[in-house]
Amino acid sequence: MNGVLSGGTDFDSDGLIWIVRYAYWLLVFVITAYLISEGELWPVINRLLAWGVLALAIMRWVEVLLYGNLGAWTRTHLMSQNSYGLLFSTFSPFLFTWLLEVRGSRRWLAAAANLILWAAAAINGSRGSWVAIAIMIVVQLLLFLSAHPRSTIPLVIVLLFAAGLGTLVLSTSNPVSEVVQSRFSTFNNLDQEKSYQIRKLMNQKSMRLFAESPIIGVGASRFRKESVPLDIPFVLSYAGQEHFDVKSAHNSYLSFLAETGLAGAIPYGLLLITLTVRGSFSALRLVRRGQFWPAAVLGTFVGMSIHMWAINSLTGSSTWFVYGLVAAMIVTASRARKNKQTT
Repeated sequence: MNGVLSGGTDFDSDGLIWIVRYAYWLLVFVITAYLISEGELWPVINRLLAWGVLALAIMRWVEVLLYGNLGAWTRTHLMSQNSYGLLFSTFSPFLFTWLLEVRGSRRWLAAAANLILWAAAAINGSRGSWVAIAIMIVVQLLLFLSAHPRSTIPLVIVLLFAAGLGTLVLSTSNPVSEVVQSRFSTFNNLDQEKSYQIRKLMNQKSMRLFAESPIIGVGASRFRKESVPLDIPFVLSYAGQEHFDVKSAHNSYLSFLAETGLAGAIPYGLLLITLTVRGSFSALRLVRRGQFWPAAVLGTFVGMSIHMWAINSLTGSSTWFVYGLVAAMIVTASRARKNKQTT
């Protein structure tokens, strides 16, 4: 539609490629939901994602040992700091539920694994992952409390131990304490923090692009190609309009709204509402039946969704894979309820 209305100037090969990619991601969503729900692959998926996020946390620590890149803006090598942070936010719930799924000495290993992951997220310096992981833990605790109050005791013990250990580390003089406290202090000075102000500026651009074309948006992949007058704050006055025109949107939801307008945002919003509401009830129903993996799926969805307010990650297979996991959980819960009624 943008191509037609602009006489072909607002549509190019990149736009076509992104349309094909969105079709592929929708296919990833549907296939994930189907295969996992029909094949009953939850035990396998649960273990793979838990081991995967633990391996990623260990890899972040290996980078610190090899390159000394402790903290934010220290040039990570395997992937960017934001990518590390998003994956920690997204898949850490699967490691967290290990604390309830295992017994005996293996529970101590699960506790150590979670401490390694949380420490890796702390020294990585992604503030989005800090917020997302904290909220994710609260969501899972509330879910377990409502279903099995006694089962939360191991979780509370591990969290108290982690809090005490974290307090001890931060109260002493060491490299980890310095980088974490330095990064945390930026929450008190966001008005002068450049990365935060750039994110706000890109949100401003998203809303102004949406105002220019509210029905169909400016077109897929065109956020960086379109220019709209911006009110640049003083802290970002080191560069002009053209410098910020090519910046990433840093917000998955607003950038999608700007690029696809209401034509894309309304169905996407309905999808998110469906996954949130039905996913929450499905997770609660399954947890009450003695299954712990649904808490990980819901926590994964919540953590990723929160972090997506600070990073443009809708255009990635992992995001639609997680949406597929939630859909598969809804199907599984619905089938379990029907089987129970039949019995």
